[in-house]
Amino acid sequence: MQQSQQIRNTENSLNAQLRTLALLESSLEAGLIDIAQVDQFRQNIETERANLLQSRNALQTELDRFKSSTLGLPPDLELALDDSLIQPFQLISPQISDVQNAVDDFIDEFGQQPKEPPLETLAQAVSQLTELRPRVADEFATVDADLQQLEQVTPQRTELMTATESKLFAGDRQRLSESLQSLRQRFDATAETLEQIETALDESKRAQSADAIVA
Repeated sequence: MQQSQQIRNTENSLNAQLRTLALLESSLEAGLIDIAQVDQFRQNIETERANLLQSRNALQTELDRFKSSTLGLPPDLELALDDSLIQPFQLISPQISDVQNAVDDFIDEFGQQPKEPPLETLAQAVSQLTELRPRVADEFATVDADLQQLEQVTPQRTELMTATESKLFAGDRQRLSESLQSLRQRFDATAETLEQIETALDESKRAQSADAIVA
């Protein structure tokens, strides 16, 4: 389980580095940084890729050994790890990471389009965002459940806190709740925005539609 979680953490780290690399490459093209910085970051990414591959191979070797030596089963038999016991301790759930990666992939892909993308590309972008919305909405429900659980255990946690710590903790929870509410309002508004963009799609307004999608 520990190896599996470490692999997931490395995957998240690698994805974040790849997104950062795209920003660095844009800064390089704009002359804001030099090639040495980008090359160093690219080297870091390749090192992270190698570490990820090594970790995956090590985990697979352990699983094969467990199947053959402990269970007496052939090593090519499919075996899946049940990580339900460690899920409550995961800072970021795999589902949220998957949604985040899907959104980032869309941003990266659409960011490669010209200032006036073809009308077909704009329609496809609106369709992709519309399909992503339910997945994002599901994660809001997950966060709501997490916050409710936090409130339930708050009395036990604050028992061991000083007055100052308890005040800081209350402030953190308040800011977290306000941030979530703000995000939810912005997310809810995207439904109407996408409908407006789709309705206004026109060959003569491609640039405006593209700007509205990335706004």
